[in-house]
Amino acid sequence: MINEKANKVQDNANEIIDIKSYVDDLIVEAKKIDNGFSTQQVCNIVKSVFGNKGYDIAFEYILNKRGLTRYSDSRF
Repeated sequence: MINEKANKVQDNANEIIDIKSYVDDLIVEAKKIDNGFSTQQVCNIVKSVFGNKGYDIAFEYILNKRGLTRYSDSRF
């Protein structure tokens, strides 16, 4: 029982790491494109891969990465 809970916590942590890495990769690719991606576009791409939970994690990660406390849509 304890091992199952520990495995679930580890899986969730790994998923968060995967989402953050994916967001970082998207931002790098967006910078190579003339118009780039908006925050909303990046979050929607993540949502299509990881689901609603991925969207929320990506959104919070982008805000924290930029040092923002509230939403401000901008392009990468």
